[in-house]
Amino acid sequence: MQYRVLLVLLIVFLLSCVVHDRLQELPSDRVVHDDKVDENRTLTDKTSGTHENLQQTKQKKTESIKQKKERFFAFLLPLVKEENTLLLEQRRAVKVLFEAWKANGILESTQLQQLRDLLIAFKLPDDAPPGEDMFLELLSRVDVIPISLALSQAANESAWGTSRFAREGNNYFGQWCFKKGCGLVPVERSEDASHEVAKFDSVRASVKSYLKNINTFSAYQELRDMRADMRLHNRIITGEQLAVGLLGYSQRGAAYVEELQAMIRVNGLRAWDEQFTHAANDYLFPTESTDESTNNTVLLD
Repeated sequence: MQYRVLLVLLIVFLLSCVVHDRLQELPSDRVVHDDKVDENRTLTDKTSGTHENLQQTKQKKTESIKQKKERFFAFLLPLVKEENTLLLEQRRAVKVLFEAWKANGILESTQLQQLRDLLIAFKLPDDAPPGEDMFLELLSRVDVIPISLALSQAANESAWGTSRFAREGNNYFGQWCFKKGCGLVPVERSEDASHEVAKFDSVRASVKSYLKNINTFSAYQELRDMRADMRLHNRIITGEQLAVGLLGYSQRGAAYVEELQAMIRVNGLRAWDEQFTHAANDYLFPTESTDESTNNTVLLD
């Protein structure tokens, strides 16, 4: 009895194996083909979609970069123009004081105080008697910074306004300070360094400090000399030219200057420079322009 049961079970097992083998041998092209069609269609759609998405993403990225630049310039341009306008007002005040001194040989007490305030503001000695050299030196500092230069440096130093120092400290020009707690400590600052990146109450304060830095710090004397020489010969003062005087602004030196010049060209920033060149020329001294044939300066009466 047991043998019969075992024999039946064996027969059933053998039959099941045969059926399984036959099933495995049945044509399956249709199933595989359908899978391949679906797979190919999916791949085609994905490939096409990826290509379209890449194109759209690239276009959006391009547009976003352009828009980001436009927003950045639109945000900073009024501040730079306003601070340059204040410099023009100070420049006019210097000329008025010079003309008063030249006409009378002396200045009234209020005029002397105004002169001293300007000398102190632009970091010049204020204890010497007024003289033509003093006025000319003062005027070489009381002058506008080309808008193209200010905008390109702000974009470069602040990574188009996205840097930590711009976001947390309103610092768009990478200016340092050296009093503990005066700013933000750079993450990569070496252990023996003590500088911080200055914090400002507003972006306008950062712009004002930047202009003053360029106009007074000894490292940028070459820039100021170049600017004064351009005024002397009644030439348009451009940021691309004055950038050469900023070799000391960054440890990158000439590479930094070339990058600023490229940013000015690529972003078409030079157009802004002519406006303030002519405006500042209205406050030249007669002794500042020696080329009468090309001098279009309008001096105050």
